[in-house]
Amino acid sequence: MLLNVAVDFIRDSWFGGHLLYPMLPGKRIERVGNAMVEGEKCALVKVTLPNGQYYTISLDSNRYQRAEETVSAVDGSKRYSIQSDFQRLSGVILPFKSQIFQDDVLMQEIIIDSVVFNKGVMPWMFNRPE
Repeated sequence: MLLNVAVDFIRDSWFGGHLLYPMLPGKRIERVGNAMVEGEKCALVKVTLPNGQYYTISLDSNRYQRAEETVSAVDGSKRYSIQSDFQRLSGVILPFKSQIFQDDVLMQEIIIDSVVFNKGVMPWMFNRPE
């Protein structure tokens, strides 16, 4: 894998999102304004990673992540994702539709039509140590 491709791959593979671990050395999280995303007023939050790459994340009033934007280290293209059709299932809120755009061209769309929870997962597995 070419180095610039690897940089994008590593940045985009972060499990759980870049708003987690706000105290990571070199990471900066700041509110940079407001925007409308599919008719919802959102707060814009910019997450700058230690290597200088960044995400701009749109959070609605319920703190759902509506959209996310970044710039590719490979070719400088704008990558943008939009999550919608949020539904609450067994206390978990999930976006049932996700679209990914590159320079305003739809590249991928995921639509969830059903959800089955893993019965082997227990709530204690997600407790954070104090």
